[in-house]
Amino acid sequence: MVATLDPDKRSATVRVFDPASGEVRRCLELSPAVFAIPVLSRDGKRLAYGHEKNFVAICDARTGRESLRIPVRGNWVSHMVFAPDGKSIAIVEHPNRVHLHDTTSGKKLREFKQDENAISHLAFSPDGRFLASAHRAKKEEDAGHISIWDMATGEERHRLTGPSGFFILCVAFSPDSKYLAMGCQYHALVLWDVATGKEFRRYQPERFYGGIAFSPDGKTLAASAGGGAIYLWDTMTGRMLPGSADPLLHDIGDIRFSDDGRGLIGRSSEYVAWDANTGQEVRRFLKVPLLSVPYRYFNGPLSPDESLLADADREGTIRLRDAMTGREVRALKGHEKWVGYAIFSPDGQRLVSTGGDDTLRVWDVAKGRQLHKFNGGGALTRSLAFSPDNRWLASATDTPGRGRGEIILWDLTTGQEKSRFALVRSKLVYQLVFSPDSRLLAAVGGLAENSPGEIKVWDVATGKEWRVLDGPKTTVLRVAFSTDGRTLATGGNDGTLFLSEVASGRKRHSFIGHETMVMSLAFSPDNRLLAASSFDAPLYVWDVTGTAERPRRRLSDAELRRCWDALAGEDAPAAFQVIRRLAAVPQQAVPLLREHLKPVPAPDLERVRQLVKTLDGDDFKERQKAVEELKKVSDAAASTLRRMANEKSSLYVRRTLQQILDAQETAPEALRAVRAVEVLEWIATPDAVRLLDELAKGAPDARLTREAADARNRASK
Repeated sequence: MVATLDPDKRSATVRVFDPASGEVRRCLELSPAVFAIPVLSRDGKRLAYGHEKNFVAICDARTGRESLRIPVRGNWVSHMVFAPDGKSIAIVEHPNRVHLHDTTSGKKLREFKQDENAISHLAFSPDGRFLASAHRAKKEEDAGHISIWDMATGEERHRLTGPSGFFILCVAFSPDSKYLAMGCQYHALVLWDVATGKEFRRYQPERFYGGIAFSPDGKTLAASAGGGAIYLWDTMTGRMLPGSADPLLHDIGDIRFSDDGRGLIGRSSEYVAWDANTGQEVRRFLKVPLLSVPYRYFNGPLSPDESLLADADREGTIRLRDAMTGREVRALKGHEKWVGYAIFSPDGQRLVSTGGDDTLRVWDVAKGRQLHKFNGGGALTRSLAFSPDNRWLASATDTPGRGRGEIILWDLTTGQEKSRFALVRSKLVYQLVFSPDSRLLAAVGGLAENSPGEIKVWDVATGKEWRVLDGPKTTVLRVAFSTDGRTLATGGNDGTLFLSEVASGRKRHSFIGHETMVMSLAFSPDNRLLAASSFDAPLYVWDVTGTAERPRRRLSDAELRRCWDALAGEDAPAAFQVIRRLAAVPQQAVPLLREHLKPVPAPDLERVRQLVKTLDGDDFKERQKAVEELKKVSDAAASTLRRMANEKSSLYVRRTLQQILDAQETAPEALRAVRAVEVLEWIATPDAVRLLDELAKGAPDARLTREAADARNRASK
């Protein structure tokens, strides 16, 4: 049986499946006001659900017709479970009161005396002799426990203590009722002997589990994980059985390409390297026994040169280890409580860490000493990012009571806070990333599952909002800049994966294939590939340029003209398809772009100054003419206009110049320049590089000049 509960509509849908064929036998739509997820009796005849008006309804599982109502006098019902014979049902009145009722008369048979800890799960032993109730600890540092109740006497037979600080997510008795399996948050799966109350075996899973079950003969223990992964163990030996999902390849994070683009690395329970072209596994890095902390798990980063791994303990000590041998290289001591998260700087010389002491600390990796300590940026920090030039550090911190995540920009040269930003519609900031030139900072987040995602970009130098990009319909979890800074890839909670054009702020392309949330993103050094991970497969590698579809047919002259026009259009997806088409026919694309693109001539700066002075004049028509002429040269004279906009001019002049400069950023010719250079960089033939070199000799301020110079430098590496 599968039951789905809609918390907004207070309704539930119950589907009963044929175990042999997998087909739906029955589908029941339960009436509104359903509060607790329905449960089915073992014989499949009865169905029970909690109603928001404080009663439990017992129904015929075939027809859905209600046969009994069991009143609940106190709080709402959070959990229920039928006894194996179906004659009674245990009901949890939130948070911790357990009642046993007769399913025919509704009469209360027994109440089990509980402690103050909330109950998260209930389970009857198959022989009906015992009831297990799983309890969550009130404090993070305390352990949850399972109480085993004797159904004959109502007395607590055993209290089984779980790993400290871990939520107990699920429990299950073996078919012979001799053993009880406990599944916990953060990698803990324990088997207990019911008769003695002693731990029988502890398995070594690699992640937390949402459900556990024994095979009918009790010889196999199965556990489910996110993304549909299922793991099987031999109950007695604890050996993982064939057919289990690879325990190391799940929730792949920290994806990165090697400098030559041939290798791809990602982190799950350990770092794994693949061949980016074939997908074949090349290497598994040393697995460091990372120590868990209450409700958190240290991410254990790998240094950029792949030589060091970091782990941390509950006391706040970070240990840097040799990634090959596991030997401790040095210890970083300073945090007064657990360490929650850490990242290396792009050059590998620094490490930044967050801690339960509500501090954010920056360390010198080579010397092992603390460089900076920032207060108020630790325990609630969800994301960190170093700028590629190693000067800036951005941290995203939950802001209690404000309903939004706050971003702090730290200057690592001075050790001081520089700016603060926020995502207006989002409760949480899920990831931060700097552009390759360290000029821009992007952040993504979301408010709720069905709310539009939010993607914002700020100018690091000025602290001003630079662009708001179109977001998906759901929360945005991950973001990555392409190495040329022209494209921003974003992944959503629902598997949405698309590319946005930074110049225009518009979506340019979507990749369809991910069925679950996108966990991590990375562009290859040449931007031809995009790697993305999700639950449904460890990694997807996408062809960004589309050139894998070669050979392409030659384009007609009319098609080439349309391509040139589309490069300046507002339709970003159409322009992106044109970029891909031209990149696939380099013999035609380079001559086309050479014909139309010329180095931008240097402006007459004296004339520019005269036009700016005219803006302060009294003649309206002359001012308008000056504005139109300044628009034509604004690209080539951008720095001069920007400087004059900041001088002691009138408010009208400053505003007019700023408007001209802002409009230039997304002007059709500016977009065409960026897109045309992108085509040449993708092609990267000697002819294409020569054209880039020619265009790079134009007016230094011009967008075309700057884009061509940057592209030439990247293509020449």
